[in-house]
Amino acid sequence: MKKILIIADGPVAKKLLERIEKSYPNDNVYDIVHTDPELPRYATGIYCRYFQLDATSPVRLSQVMSKKHLAVYIVVQDRIDAVTAYENIRNSYREVPIYILDHWGIETEDEGLTLIDSNEFLANKFFSQLPDIPVFAQQVGLGIGDITEVIVPFGSTYAYRHLSNIEQKSWKIGAVYRNGQLILPKPSLMIRPNDVLLLIGQPSILKDVYKAIKVEHGQFPAPYGKNILHVIDMDEMTYESTLKEMETTIHLSSLLKNKFTFIKIINPNDFAIVEYARSLEVPGVQVDIVYDDYRFTESIGKDVKQSNAGLVIVNKGLFRKKKVRRALYKTKKPVLKLGVKPITDIAQSAILLSENKNLETISSAVFDISSQLSLVMNLYNIDPEEKEKSHIIEHFENLAEIYAKDLELHQSTNNPLRQMQYEENFLQFVPFEEYVVNASFLDIFFPNIDKLYHFLDEYNQIFIPVL
Repeated sequence: MKKILIIADGPVAKKLLERIEKSYPNDNVYDIVHTDPELPRYATGIYCRYFQLDATSPVRLSQVMSKKHLAVYIVVQDRIDAVTAYENIRNSYREVPIYILDHWGIETEDEGLTLIDSNEFLANKFFSQLPDIPVFAQQVGLGIGDITEVIVPFGSTYAYRHLSNIEQKSWKIGAVYRNGQLILPKPSLMIRPNDVLLLIGQPSILKDVYKAIKVEHGQFPAPYGKNILHVIDMDEMTYESTLKEMETTIHLSSLLKNKFTFIKIINPNDFAIVEYARSLEVPGVQVDIVYDDYRFTESIGKDVKQSNAGLVIVNKGLFRKKKVRRALYKTKKPVLKLGVKPITDIAQSAILLSENKNLETISSAVFDISSQLSLVMNLYNIDPEEKEKSHIIEHFENLAEIYAKDLELHQSTNNPLRQMQYEENFLQFVPFEEYVVNASFLDIFFPNIDKLYHFLDEYNQIFIPVL
């Protein structure tokens, strides 16, 4: 959770705290510094912590203020109190953003200080009530959240994405504000950190969109789900290969941000694996043995839903079956297909740059997983002369800066599959689309490189759904 510091005093501060307590900003923790002993009576939630002390005293303020606070808001009645508290904070924390509700016309050259002119705000509100005056984007609409603005943070899954690659169903990005300028949205516009987005749509949907924009990287398997589901079919497997798969999943779950790992073994053919499953005591891991007839195509959707899986794991033997791929595709969840290469030794991830316009859509998940697994990202561009790919390369380069990840670009007119087969080990990312379900070895006679993923079947591959 993010920590916010609020220095509060007076009736405006009380109204602000009422709004905070009654709203849903439960992704933040609010530290309230005040001198009014009656102020904590407004506390009704668990996300506000009250500290009764004098913010004009550097020593007392230091008892609460720390580097963990991402921003400071000063809402007080007295000018001297506001300025003194501001100076105390700025003397110790040069970079933290500070916001002051300004009743007095404070002048400053501090670029990290935002002054909210209360007189101008009230004048604009009153001005909008005059007849024949157009209403500005302030307290308009239904007033129940149908028009919302959100600041795009660094690390957001929406940062460095073009508007054309953001699915907007039942909601729209109505405007983008950047550096104090209004930018009208168009498909080619790229969202950048600190952009202010004006969102329009159903309030319930905007609430989810707001949270999605604010979610930072490093959360996979979220937002697809919270847990990992691994289905192992022992019908054509040995005890050793089953044990290896289980160990792989347990290792992977220790690296990702999943909450729980479910391992489901179907068609058990060795009692030793049953004994091992019973004796396994790994926190957050549950192994289920299914003795009844398990029809994958009918059961996987239900299992994914019940386990709240954000990542499904199968081996290449299962994934080769078209009916299995079809059932996995319908779940709309990322799927890790285990190859024969050991996943514990992987140090590289790879993605083929093709004409597929959905590569940008899955890029956040690609970097999220690569970051959590500490993998160096590799882009293979088979047609360096094609200009349409330049914006995709730019997009990946921008994400690499966000994640502070190494990014290697391989540009060649040679067959990329042959080049990749020379690599010892890597994790390949593939958009999970219809062509994956219908893929066959006859695809080698067609020019679409996306259909040839199965020629790298020995490697581990993650198929990311295009939502």
